[in-house]
Amino acid sequence: MKIASFLILLSSLLLLPISAAVLQQEQQKQSDECSFSEYKYVIMSDYKIPVKKKAEPEYPPMAIRAKITGVVQVKLLVDQEGNVVRACATAGPQMLKESAIAAARKWKFVRHFGLRLGRKIKYMQEWILFDFKLDGAGRVV
Repeated sequence: MKIASFLILLSSLLLLPISAAVLQQEQQKQSDECSFSEYKYVIMSDYKIPVKKKAEPEYPPMAIRAKITGVVQVKLLVDQEGNVVRACATAGPQMLKESAIAAARKWKFVRHFGLRLGRKIKYMQEWILFDFKLDGAGRVV
């Protein structure tokens, strides 16, 4: 009996460093996906790119069954044609992130936004928030 307890304790101690390493790799992977460093882009906190077309995310059925709600923040890289080049969910419930990213990729922004600012800008960073809500009966609001 003591040997079995010892083995369980030993296995849990051995798995802790592995779990921490896996968690760190996942965080690094998300950080890399959300880094647009290979692009030369502009961040302008006081300017929002005008939106031409929006797309709403589909509420994942599994998230509805689990009654998961919340806001997903999506970071975008938009090119001068108004297309979303990259999208990455930086915050929000994990189960809702893929749906938010898929919707964000369908957004279309006004072309040549850089010329409106008096500069030739190839890419610009933008943010979108998607609010996933359910009513008391678990229906999408």
